[in-house]
Amino acid sequence: MTGRRLALLAVLAAVPIACLSTVAGCQSGGACGWIPTHGTSWWPAAYVPPLLVVLASALACALKFGLVASRTERELARLPRVSIPPKLVRTARAAGLDRVECVRAGSPVAFCAGILRHTVFISEAAVAGLADSELLAVLHHEADHARRHEPLWRAARTAAAEVLTFLPIVGWWSERQITLSELSADAAAERMVGRSALAGALLVMTAPAIPLAAFVGHAELRARRLLGMRSDEPKAPRAVWAASFVYSWLAISLAGCLFAVVVSLTH
Repeated sequence: MTGRRLALLAVLAAVPIACLSTVAGCQSGGACGWIPTHGTSWWPAAYVPPLLVVLASALACALKFGLVASRTERELARLPRVSIPPKLVRTARAAGLDRVECVRAGSPVAFCAGILRHTVFISEAAVAGLADSELLAVLHHEADHARRHEPLWRAARTAAAEVLTFLPIVGWWSERQITLSELSADAAAERMVGRSALAGALLVMTAPAIPLAAFVGHAELRARRLLGMRSDEPKAPRAVWAASFVYSWLAISLAGCLFAVVVSLTH
């Protein structure tokens, strides 16, 4: 962490102190002074601000999830469907997939989408360009996403990361979960069809235009796994933890200021 970033975090941490002493009109012995010095009146001031932050964040996450889900459904509805080729019908049956759609696209893409009804979408180019074993690897990969309800969880994590921007650790964790889900789906596909078919599919497939649980996500890390190369488990940077702590302290303290102002106005 650079000195400039440390200085910025220190300034942000000091903002709530200034807020508590000025915005709410605090005096050294006032209503929003040092909380533990006020007998029984300190308890509401201790739990109400964190509760306000949690409730507001939960409501915002729920609303954002609804927006993400509706946006995804609109994008899926605009995809040009085509009749499912016999090759895809046969391979999907072998992979145990009930819901498969074939879409018109010039590039070979495949992804699992649908918040409640998880469906595997695959392009005509992918069906034509993949060998039978490679197509089966792709479908087993996406079937694992469907079994684990990855479209639902990914939408929820995306909503949380976009709302809780004051907690960078949430965004880092969300990205990490996407990586783990891709590696898990690869492992499931490899168990069913073998390593060579999965590697061949990775070489053919490309990314879709919309950010979904696509087959080619995190291709470099997945290729390292296929080659047997060790990948160290990443840890969240200390700067991310520090920023999350300071920003959460800032949010809770500002909620405390708001609570103190409301209390002072009602008395």
